[in-house]
Parts: sequence; C-alpha cells; structure tokens
Amino acid sequence: MTWSAPQDAPPTVRIAAHRSTMLPSERRVADAIAAQPATLVELTAQELAERIGVARTTVIRASQSLGYAGYTQLRLALTKELARSVPAPRTVGEGMLGRLRADVEELASGLHRLASTLDEASMQRAVELVAAAPRVLVFGSGLSATIAEDLSMRLTGIGRTAEYLLDPISQQIAAVQLRDGDVALLVSGSGATQSSLAAARAVAESQGSLVLITSFARSPIAELADVRLVVGPVQQGFRDELVRRTRVPHSILVEFLVDRVGEALGPEAAAMHLRAIGILADNIGE
Repeated sequence: MTWSAPQDAPPTVRIAAHRSTMLPSERRVADAIAAQPATLVELTAQELAERIGVARTTVIRASQSLGYAGYTQLRLALTKELARSVPAPRTVGEGMLGRLRADVEELASGLHRLASTLDEASMQRAVELVAAAPRVLVFGSGLSATIAEDLSMRLTGIGRTAEYLLDPISQQIAAVQLRDGDVALLVSGSGATQSSLAAARAVAESQGSLVLITSFARSPIAELADVRLVVGPVQQGFRDELVRRTRVPHSILVEFLVDRVGEALGPEAAAMHLRAIGILADNIGE
C-alpha cells in the first residue's frame, strides 16, 4: 500500500505512520532513514542500498511506498524536514530535573507534527458522528486505556453521555449490539492490540460506526475503521517514537475533539459543561 494521507506530511512522519505495511526489505530502508536522517540524506540511492544491504530498486520502492515518485523526491522532502527541525536546547541543568527539562523541551519541539497526518474531512466526520449518535461507546487497552477513560469522562461532562468499558469481553458484547447511528470510539496507539482488535471486529459486525484514534495510518484496526484520526509522531526519531511513546499528543487530540463536539451540540453542551465544573468544585475539599 502507498501513502494516502496528507501530501505535506514530512518523510519521518510518513515512515512512522506507514511502516507496518511496508515489505521487510523496504522497512529496512525506512528504519535506516528514520534513525539517521541527517546522515543518510547525503547518500545516493546506490550508496544507501549498499550501506544497509539491499538492492537499489528496494530503495526506490520504499520511497514510492511512502508516496514519493522516487528516492530523489524523498531526499528533497527529507532535506526540507531537516531544515525545519530545531534541536531542543540541552543546556537545561544537571541531575534529575535537568533530564526532565530536556525531555519536556524535546517533546515540545515536536508537537507541531501532531496534526501533520490528520485531515479536515476525517476530523469533521468524527465530530458529526459523535454529536449525532444515539449511543457512544469508548474503548482502549494498555497504554491507551487511560486516554479512552478520559475521553469518555470529557464527553459525558458536556452532556454527550459516553460509556467506557475496560473489560475486553464487555467491550465485544456491547460493540456487537450497536445500532444504526451508534458510534464506538476506539483509542489504540499501535492499532494492533489484540483486545482492541477484537472490539473493532465486533463493531464491524454491528450496524454502528468505528472512529479510531491511533498513531499509524495502516494497521489491522485501521482497516476496520470508518474514520481514522492519525496522530503524527512528536519524537525526533522513529526509534524514539517506538521506545518512548508518549500519550501527550493523543490527550491533546482528545481535548480538541471533545471541544468540537461541544460546539456541534450547542448551548446545551456549554450549560452542562458549567454544571460539571460545579460538581467538580463541590467535591474539592478546603
């Protein structure tokens, strides 16, 4: 499969979102570029092929899988991405707090990439489906479970009651009962967690729609989704994105999505939001 998301998405974002569907040999090319973009951008297709032990045609095919006409176009796009990259300041002190400040600044420097794989039509469709649905279910497993729970609570707080189910079997039982117009919101960073995949398959057997919040444009769950909201990776490199995956970008998208649903619901949502804030205030002690 080739890249089908926004054409202005930079190469490393495309690699992170599309890597799982590439052939193993093409994946070696993508991983090498993501790991050392500043170094490998200087290499020709033949030099890159020799360095990582693949054929020159594999380098070209990998470039085409990422949505470029060829390796030359990939190099040009990578050059532009590197030119826009601003390294996070590392002079942030010593010790634990210094390391924390460095991590925060590195994350902040990449947050602009969050929206690079989202598209207007999918965002609009997700808001419309959630705002109009008679019933909304929210699922998430593993590291995505807390984001899903937060999404459910925020939606309920604006009067858009959303059921959050943590137990995998309960998710499937509820999902298969969805009727026409109902919506399941599934948060899955990888798009491949088995329990979430089972819930997605249950939604596919129902009459409801599946809206997926994920980090990868192509995955087993993404293939079942009616709407995919792909959050762009914010780490500097693909390897960091896999090893140190943060849920901050997903949380930002969740807050934005709930705000837009509230706008679609109108004054009643705003009034309910104020009532929810009042309830929270009542439960805070002196």
